[in-house]
Amino acid sequence: MPDTDLLESLYGGGISCGGGSPTISNNTISGNTADYSDGGGIRCEEDSYPTIIDCIIWGNGDDLDGCEATYCCLEEPIEGEGNISAHPLLVDGPLGGYYLDPGSPCVDAGSYYLDYGSHSTTQADGTPDDGMVDMGYHYPLP
Repeated sequence: MPDTDLLESLYGGGISCGGGSPTISNNTISGNTADYSDGGGIRCEEDSYPTIIDCIIWGNGDDLDGCEATYCCLEEPIEGEGNISAHPLLVDGPLGGYYLDPGSPCVDAGSYYLDYGSHSTTQADGTPDDGMVDMGYHYPLP
């Protein structure tokens, strides 16, 4: 019979960090669950120290477990520099269902300034990300 503590440590609905220090940036993590209700978005073990930045983590039950984030849109109000907990206003677009509505609070809410613009977009109408980086996943422009 497997050790249930070991099994529980392996669950994370969107991302499970079992060690190390990965960088998780400009991701949209939405609609996930975890069997043990912790970390439906991202769950990290004690020996994992990820950098989570410029992400949207929404609609996962429990957004984060065992980790912190900055400049992220989180359904649960979580302290951290630049974090917001306003609905991200996700809409369908040509390549998927995780684009930002032009009125989204995640537009221009990221951690750094794009000096030369971008060859990607977060918006269904294809508006290139420019100025302050948008939170969330960036789709490539044609």
